[in-house]
Amino acid sequence: MLLVPYVDTRSSTYMMLFVLVGAHLLFNYLAVRSIVLRTLNRQRACILWTSFKGPNGAPDARTPNPASVASEEALFVTPSSLRDASTGRQIGRCLLGTSFRNITCHCSVEHIASALNVFGGERYVLFIAGDQGHRFSQVTTLVCFKDGYYSMDQLQAWIQAVEVARRLCDLGDSADLVDVLRSTLLATRQALPGFVQSLTETGWQTGNDSMMFGSPSHLILEADEGLGDTRGDGEDKKHR
Repeated sequence: MLLVPYVDTRSSTYMMLFVLVGAHLLFNYLAVRSIVLRTLNRQRACILWTSFKGPNGAPDARTPNPASVASEEALFVTPSSLRDASTGRQIGRCLLGTSFRNITCHCSVEHIASALNVFGGERYVLFIAGDQGHRFSQVTTLVCFKDGYYSMDQLQAWIQAVEVARRLCDLGDSADLVDVLRSTLLATRQALPGFVQSLTETGWQTGNDSMMFGSPSHLILEADEGLGDTRGDGEDKKHR
C-alpha cells in the first residue's frame, strides 16, 4: 500500500512489477542456496567422489563437508550428468536402473556378454555405450541392478561410472572397454570403504535411507547363485 501513490503510470507500474518479481526470485534463490543437506544424491556423490579421488586419482585425506558441497551444487542439472569437481567439466552421463532392452540398443552383444561376466559377483552390471575405437569425449554408461540390490550398490555403481568416464576421457581411442570395466571395478571396490568412512567423519549420512539415487524402473531378476551378501548385516535389503 505504501507504494501505490507512487505508481501512477504504465511505465512505473511495469518497473515496480519487474523490481518486485526480481526481488522475489532473488530471495528465493538465496533461501535455496542456504539449505545444507547431509544426504547423498547423484550430484553430491559426484562432487564428493571426484574431490575424494582428486585429479590424479589418489585418495584425499578428507572429503568436503555438507556446507562446502552445498556451495558447489548447481540448482538445475541433468540427473544423469557426470561432472568432475576437480576440473569443473562434464565428462559423461550415467543412466541408473535402465532396462535391458535399452542396453541392447546401445551396446554390442560381445560387450554385453563381457560385462555380465565382469560383474558376476556384483549386484549391478555396468555397460559402456558405443563401440570399441569410438572416441570418448562424452561417455555414456548404463547400469542394470540385480534383484536384492542395496543402496550401497547404487553408490558403488554411480562412482564407478565416474571412474569409467574419467578413464575413457584420458585413454581415448586406445581404451579397451572390458579392461576399463575390470580395472575401475577393482579400484572402486577397494576405495569404497575408505570413501564411506570419510563421508561419515565429515558429517554425511550414509545409511540405507539417506541415499537418494532413485528407484530403478527395471531389475535383473536372476542373479548368479554364488552371489553372496557382502554388504554387512546392518543394512536392510531393498525389496522390489
